[in-house]
Amino acid sequence: MHIWNNIKDFLYDQNNFMAMYNKTIYIYNFNRLVTLNSKNIIVIINNQEVKITGDDLKVLKCSNNEIIVQGNLKEIKYFE
Repeated sequence: MHIWNNIKDFLYDQNNFMAMYNKTIYIYNFNRLVTLNSKNIIVIINNQEVKITGDDLKVLKCSNNEIIVQGNLKEIKYFE
């Protein structure tokens, strides 16, 4: 577990990050949620739009700066 703790410490020391696992995406420290439906989720991270596309997308958890989305993830695109 020592390695996992080091990775967590490194990631949470960053301004923001995204992690994908088991049909789930975790976004830490996003600025704004723009679009939310079962096919698309768009968030703003550091003035950059991030679009997550998939099927049956569901928000498992959402707070002021964190979101966990689960579903059949197909694509993640960054826009300036």
